[in-house]
Amino acid sequence: SILADLESRNQVHLFKIGKKTYAISREAVDEYSRVIPNLIADFHRQFPVSPGIPKAELHHKFNPNLEEPVFQVILSHLEQKGLIQIESDRIKLPTFQIKLDSEKNKFYLKLIDFLEEKRFQPPRTDELADLLSFPKKTVDLLIQYGKEKGELILLEGNIPFLKKHVDEALAVTIRFIEKNGGIRVGDFRNLLKTTRKYAVPLLEYFDNLQVTEREDDIRTAGMNFKKFQEELNKRDENGS
Repeated sequence: SILADLESRNQVHLFKIGKKTYAISREAVDEYSRVIPNLIADFHRQFPVSPGIPKAELHHKFNPNLEEPVFQVILSHLEQKGLIQIESDRIKLPTFQIKLDSEKNKFYLKLIDFLEEKRFQPPRTDELADLLSFPKKTVDLLIQYGKEKGELILLEGNIPFLKKHVDEALAVTIRFIEKNGGIRVGDFRNLLKTTRKYAVPLLEYFDNLQVTEREDDIRTAGMNFKKFQEELNKRDENGS
């Protein structure tokens, strides 16, 4: 076909959305590759503590008349090229990191200290605002900041754990399975001295990592168990 011939000559990009095929010229794609990252960069300069521009806002700024499915395909194409990063309904540049002012940095350190103390029984994110006397928007920002820094992990139920506590819980799980072949929620709960409310989301997180695999009421070694086991053994050998 004519479109296939143009694509083979790198003159157009063809995108299939459902039963429809859209052809976008190479020049237009190159233009999108320049304009969209620039719009995101402008947003980052204006809102340095926001995790990214809302997708709907970017769509409106770029071209509100562009069909939603086509806009989504363009974004996916730019993400595959490494020009943008899509996280839920927010879009950012891959190199962007939230920068906290001195006041928010103090709040962040207070949050980390608080979660350090709570260990395996941290409150939900919606409870943190009252407990720490922070505005809810600030809590959401600090959680996002901690996730980007690799210091926090947000589990199912909006439960924020320090990553080092998740790593500790994972090590406990691996060692228990090594000795016993499997681990039940009750075993895990007792080992961490926590409650089912926290034990279950942690184990489900390990399931998603495929470190564990659920069989009825017991978790056994999953597809990635050996990989994480070897990493744990290396850390133990190095004393870290």
